[in-house]
Amino acid sequence: MKYWLGIVLIFCACTDYVGQIDDDIDVLKAFNKAREESSLPVSEKIVDPSSIFEGVLEDSRDGKSYRTVTIGALTWMAENLNYEIGGSYCYNDDPEYCDKYGRLYTWATAMDSAGEFSTNGVGCGNGKLCAPTYPVKGVCPDGWHLPSYGEWSTLRFAACGCEDAGQSLKSKRGWNSEGKGSDQFAFSVVPAGAKTTNGKYFYEGSQAFFWSSTDDGLEIAGGYSFDYGISMSSYRADMRKMYAYSVRCVKDVTDEKPAPEPESSDSYEEPCKTDTTDDCRYGSLEDSRDGHIYRTVMVGSQTWMAENLNFETDGSYCYDGVDSNCIAYGRLYTWATAMDSAGVFSQNALDCGYDWTCRPEYPVRGICPENWHLPTQKELRALVTAVGGEEVAGKMLKSTSGWRGEKEYEDGMMNLNGIDAYGFAAISSGDMEYSGDFRESMGRTATFWSSTEDGGSDAYYMSLSNIGVGVNLGSNHKLSASSVRCVKDSL
Repeated sequence: MKYWLGIVLIFCACTDYVGQIDDDIDVLKAFNKAREESSLPVSEKIVDPSSIFEGVLEDSRDGKSYRTVTIGALTWMAENLNYEIGGSYCYNDDPEYCDKYGRLYTWATAMDSAGEFSTNGVGCGNGKLCAPTYPVKGVCPDGWHLPSYGEWSTLRFAACGCEDAGQSLKSKRGWNSEGKGSDQFAFSVVPAGAKTTNGKYFYEGSQAFFWSSTDDGLEIAGGYSFDYGISMSSYRADMRKMYAYSVRCVKDVTDEKPAPEPESSDSYEEPCKTDTTDDCRYGSLEDSRDGHIYRTVMVGSQTWMAENLNFETDGSYCYDGVDSNCIAYGRLYTWATAMDSAGVFSQNALDCGYDWTCRPEYPVRGICPENWHLPTQKELRALVTAVGGEEVAGKMLKSTSGWRGEKEYEDGMMNLNGIDAYGFAAISSGDMEYSGDFRESMGRTATFWSSTEDGGSDAYYMSLSNIGVGVNLGSNHKLSASSVRCVKDSL
C-alpha cells in the first residue's frame, strides 16, 4: 500500500513539475510574441516638419493640460506626463523639477501594473515576463496610451529615418554642452534625467529617457534615450524596470489631419492696369506706430501693400546706409527682424531666427502693422499665380521705371523695367548679403521675405531681377536683408 502511495506521490510531483514547465513555456511564448509585435513600427515614412500640427490635451484626473503634436501617423504628448501617483518622483525630490520636467515613473507604475486605470498591463513589473494587451493605457490619461517600442521607432523614422533623430526632436534650451536641439517637430524633449534604485538622481541637463510598453526581460523594458552629445542621437535603450524615467503618451485614435492647403489659393486674374487705364483696386494703410501711410492694392483675393515697409527698428537697414534710400525704397530687414523674433508686436514667431528651426503660429504678424502679416510662401505663390505664373510674374509685378543693368548701358536698347500690370509696383530696392555687402544690387534686384523657413539657415522669399521677366520663389540666408510687403489679415 505504501509502495503504491509513493508511486502516486512521485507521479503527482512529476505531473506538477511538467505542468509548471508547460506554463513557463506558454508565458515565454506569449512574451516573445508580444515583444515582437509591439516592436513593429506603425510607419517608416519620413515626415515633412511643416506638416505637423499641434493641439492640447487635458487630463481629467487632475485638470493638467499638455501640449500635443501630430507627427505623421501618430499624435504625441509634447510635454512629459506630470500625474502624481505612487511609484512616481520629482527629480531630486524637489517639486520644482516636476513643474519643469514632469514626473519620473518606474516601469510598473508607467504600465499601471496594479490595474488602477485598465487591465492591459496588470502584473507587468520587475522580475516578471509579461505579455500585455496592446495598446497599454498604463498611467496615461483617458484616450491615450504608453507607446510601444514600435511607436517610438515610428517617431524616429518620421524625424529623419536615422539614429540621429535627437537633433530635430530635442528642445532648443536646457541641455548641457552641445546638447541643444532644433525642436523642428515641436516634440520638445527636455533633459529630465532619471532616478536609480538607490534613491539617487542622475543626468539632469544631459539625458532624457522614456518608457515604452514593450517588455524586454525580467528586469529590463524597452525605451528611448536622448543624449547631449554632438551627434544629437536618439536610440533604443534597455532600461531597468526599477529605475524611474519620463513618460510621453500617444493618442489612441489619431486625429484626422486637416486637408492640405492648396498650392495656390488664386487663379490667373486679368491685368487691371495698362498704359492708358488703371482699374486696380487700391486702398491705403496707416501704420499707427509711426503714422506712415502706404498705398495698398488687391490682387486676386489678397490685399497687399503696394509699397515696401519703412518701419525703423533694430535689424533693419537703409540701402548703403543712406537715409534717403529708405525714403525712396523702404527698409531692408533680416528674417528674424521681419518675423519679430523678439516678440515686440506678437508672440507668433518668438525666437524665429538664424541657426534655429521654429514653429511659428500663422499668420505671423512679424514687423507688419496691426491687422497685417508677413506672407507665407504659399501666399507669395498665390500672388505669382494670379499674375500669370513664375515665368512672367517679374514683368507683371515690376515697376515701370528704375530697373537697370550692364546691358542697358552697353547697347542703350534694353528696357529692363516691368509693366506694373497689377499696381504692385515692385521697385528695384536691392538687398544686403549676410556678409553685410550691398553688392550694387539696387536697380538690379528686389527681394521680399516670406514667413516660411527652409531649415535653420534659410527662409523662403520672392526675388525679382533685371535679367528676364520671371520671378524666383526660392530661399535665402536668414542673415541677409530683404524688403517686406505685408498682406492684410483675413476677416
